[in-house]
Amino acid sequence: MRDFRPFTRDGMGRIYIPGTSIKGVIRTAILYCALRDLKEKDAAKFVEHVESRIERDMTQRRDKKKMSEWLNKEWFESFILQPTNHAQDSEQGMGPHTDWLRMLHITDAYPDSDFEPIIIPVNVVKKERNGWQLKKEKTGKPTTIWVECVPEGVCFRFQIRWDRGLLNDFKKFNDHITLPKNLHEVAENITKWANDVIEAEKSFFSGQRKIKFYDFKESKPNFRIGFGSGMIATTIFPLLSEDLRKKIRNYAGLNRGNEEAPKSRRLWTKEDSFIPLGWANFETLPCEKGKPIFFERKEESENEIEVSARAKKSPEPITWPGAYITYSPGNKTLIATYENKRAEKRIGDDKSFVPEKFHEILFEKRKGVRANITVEPLGNAFEIIKIEENQKTER
Repeated sequence: MRDFRPFTRDGMGRIYIPGTSIKGVIRTAILYCALRDLKEKDAAKFVEHVESRIERDMTQRRDKKKMSEWLNKEWFESFILQPTNHAQDSEQGMGPHTDWLRMLHITDAYPDSDFEPIIIPVNVVKKERNGWQLKKEKTGKPTTIWVECVPEGVCFRFQIRWDRGLLNDFKKFNDHITLPKNLHEVAENITKWANDVIEAEKSFFSGQRKIKFYDFKESKPNFRIGFGSGMIATTIFPLLSEDLRKKIRNYAGLNRGNEEAPKSRRLWTKEDSFIPLGWANFETLPCEKGKPIFFERKEESENEIEVSARAKKSPEPITWPGAYITYSPGNKTLIATYENKRAEKRIGDDKSFVPEKFHEILFEKRKGVRANITVEPLGNAFEIIKIEENQKTER
């Protein structure tokens, strides 16, 4: 059973993709593009500030799990949200609170319709000097990992929001901004990163006739997530020199000397071909033919994009009697659950949306309450639009 990898499921046993996992992929894509831009503009500076520092981490025998933590801290968290006269105080105040991607909110992703997952055997294919080989166990049999997968064609739906109010707060004390400032720029970063990963994989598999996946005849994927994505898709490896890649592999993983790094891939061996895992298309989907689910509106003052839901007809409200409501102070959001369904409402600092009798329990004691609520369908999710007072409070 240790060689079986089930798909992620929620508490009700439903297959889903955590929003944190999606955001992690996007975070990698944004960091990759920021460093790619640095390398293209000033290759010597990239070597000095990135590659040389990674080498110092290895020379100083830094904890393998904490290698290159500074990349995240310096590129995502080194912002100022309030002025200070002391550099030391400013540095101590940096962290998740000043993380640029606080502006990006992503919900969990659930499939649009029911489907049957498939269980496939995944092998490890190595690129050796004498050709391609399957990794084998001591018994001589190929290393096989059984993986529960989502079949081709299944669509997962989720919501992405960009906090423009928080963007304005960051802009006040951070003049030189190189990270994305709206959802369009985030999408552009994802595409650039995915294209570079694809080119790196095509180069790796050059001459291997059994892998036909990267000879795209239809739509080209632009997102990679989950087990089997590999080091090329989950790190900044494509930007690093070949020599440094080998040093990192030999230090943080198995020492393979001067062999190519990384030299292996997890692939589904199906019939007479190899199929890589984790590739998908990241896109917006129409709610009905000719009516996009998102529309764009440019603000004259900021020249930014606001993404909003668009529908031809307003959905009918639904009443959930005795729903259980909690409050998440981190993102200032109300969360209601009822019969395995979930609804949310981001209220920010305006607590007037909640009846006053619930304020102490929800906001001060941080406990749940039960109340009749009205919700509206929002894609596969629900939004709370009204909370009634006529239920007893659960403490």
